[in-house]
Amino acid sequence: MIEGSEENCIAFVDSIRRMRWQYITVRGEQQVKLRSAEILDDRRLFHKKMEELGKDQMSFLAGKCREVGLENLFKTALKIYEDEERSDPEELDESVHGVVAIVDHMNDPKNYQKRLKGLAKETDCRLVLRHCPVPRNGRSVTAIVLGSAIRTKQFLKRWRTCAVDVDRRGSRCLERMLDVVAEGEVESTVWDSNTLHNLLISCGETVSAEDMSSICKFIGGDKWSSAWLEAVGKT
Repeated sequence: MIEGSEENCIAFVDSIRRMRWQYITVRGEQQVKLRSAEILDDRRLFHKKMEELGKDQMSFLAGKCREVGLENLFKTALKIYEDEERSDPEELDESVHGVVAIVDHMNDPKNYQKRLKGLAKETDCRLVLRHCPVPRNGRSVTAIVLGSAIRTKQFLKRWRTCAVDVDRRGSRCLERMLDVVAEGEVESTVWDSNTLHNLLISCGETVSAEDMSSICKFIGGDKWSSAWLEAVGKT
């Protein structure tokens, strides 16, 4: 449980992800807007210090969260949402959801792709990533993310809030040119197909616009293919 400005919380999570954890994920979050005259420290619910608890002190942490009105947030760690003692309906949804997203470029392709693959693993999604240079508008990278609806949302959120690339000076930076061009439910036969398996294996390849359009069509049908072609200026 961490508390601070959104920017600092994102930076903290990003930094500890670099450590050799077997598994780590952000289960829930809560935002409070400050009025112009308010100071962050005046709105803190916890003491401004680090406190480490033992593995048998979950009930202690639950009590602390309850005292400051964060019991529901704490429950998200247990996949219990709002005031109902049940799992999130989206977690129980067995349908396959897909998202097509494009970005302009990758300054550090090797590590960028490595971080996206890491996000896919953390969020339990499948990632189809292709480089497809389009001179007309400069769009060159397409990612298709597949998983449950809630997992794909988590993937996109992590993509937008993690330092996945580097700027011209070599400093790690956020992706600010991410554009989702199509999304929706995907046929279960696609999820289990050998074709998708082969697409996952060849993650990061460079393909033609025609091939990329065909990949979109295979996964999401004509609608996805048309949306991608329009986004990259090929229609």
